[in-house]
Amino acid sequence: MTEQHGDGEELRLFEAALAGDLQAFGDLLQLYRPQLTAFLNQRIGALLRARTDASDVVQEIALQGLGGTSSVQFLRSLGPLGCLKRLASHRLAEVCRRTFSERRNPDRKSTRLNSSHQIISYAVFCLKKK
Repeated sequence: MTEQHGDGEELRLFEAALAGDLQAFGDLLQLYRPQLTAFLNQRIGALLRARTDASDVVQEIALQGLGGTSSVQFLRSLGPLGCLKRLASHRLAEVCRRTFSERRNPDRKSTRLNSSHQIISYAVFCLKKK
């Protein structure tokens, strides 16, 4: 299901951001910051919350921009908020992966699932949590 696509000004900012306009992307992010923060707060588990919060993830989205994302046509189909939520989900998974890989002891050998499997499982849990 796609998100509401917004009004004319939001769509103008969205199209400009998709075209590579960093200022438009920043403005769009500011416009949707409350919704993104609420979206991320619902998905950050207790273990991760001890190390980061939703505003840190939104800040990382601002630094990353739209670079390295899916096709522009696909992002356009999501609408402004849907696109930003997708970026937020991916960024949260990366923050989770990075945070929990720092806890790993590289000298320790284990026959259990390695930590990357545990991190991915936790990231999927966080993203599916409503």
